[in-house]
Amino acid sequence: MGEIIVNAPSGQFTGTTVADDVTVFKRIVYGIAPRFSVARPPQHEDLHMHKCGEDGKEMCELVLSITAPASAKPLDDLPVVVFIHGGSYEAGSYDEPWFNAVPFARDGVVTVSVSYRLGFSGFTRFADEEPNRYRGIDDCEMALEWVQKNIESFGGNPTNVTLVGQSAG
Repeated sequence: MGEIIVNAPSGQFTGTTVADDVTVFKRIVYGIAPRFSVARPPQHEDLHMHKCGEDGKEMCELVLSITAPASAKPLDDLPVVVFIHGGSYEAGSYDEPWFNAVPFARDGVVTVSVSYRLGFSGFTRFADEEPNRYRGIDDCEMALEWVQKNIESFGGNPTNVTLVGQSAG
């Protein structure tokens, strides 16, 4: 297994080559989510935080993973699939073991798997917010914006993105 470094507009990311033909970039921070507040893009000092709810932290990282062909180079214009996990808005993970993106990468597709806030923190509406507005959905929108800004650096085409989900995703 080797390491691949990608320089993207949002920073430098290190991936691991698995099975000789696929590279996986894990836990890329795309947003910082203060408790019950709108998420924001991460700043340099944010990149060493804990997971949501860990150790009673009031802020958490929103992360994604990218699985791509090991041969992918910037501007390769490969198709992109963004996967949003299900779980009744209460459970689930961007890193579900049953969702295997390796076959997609072997077929020349860059796959992005997204985390978002769940449960009370992600799907409770607050009095001063417009109807039908939820933090978890806003998180997914922020992830899609991150993809548009950065995916070319991983070989993906930002104009050829397919959004897929499972259950609530």
